[in-house]
Amino acid sequence: DRAGILVLLPGAAPPPAASSAAAAPTQALSNCMVRTTAMLNFRDGPAGEKIGGIPYDVTLTALERTADWFKVDYHGEQGWISADYVVPKGSCGG
Repeated sequence: DRAGILVLLPGAAPPPAASSAAAAPTQALSNCMVRTTAMLNFRDGPAGEKIGGIPYDVTLTALERTADWFKVDYHGEQGWISADYVVPKGSCGG
């Protein structure tokens, strides 16, 4: 609400915050497929680093899941996508 001065000092970067999604228990799946409803980031773990992208309207085999993420196989590479942007089919847990 008023003008001031901000002083930035060099220092070590803070440690990465532990993601609650990364700590969430996973559930192994069998007979589960998911269809993407948007272009998605392909990640190395739930809420992890981006390792690629997944196109819109692709059906993938889901291998594991957390409450908010699916581990899928995309052309032989495994990674995680958000459960908010897929339509599950089969025994996909819940």
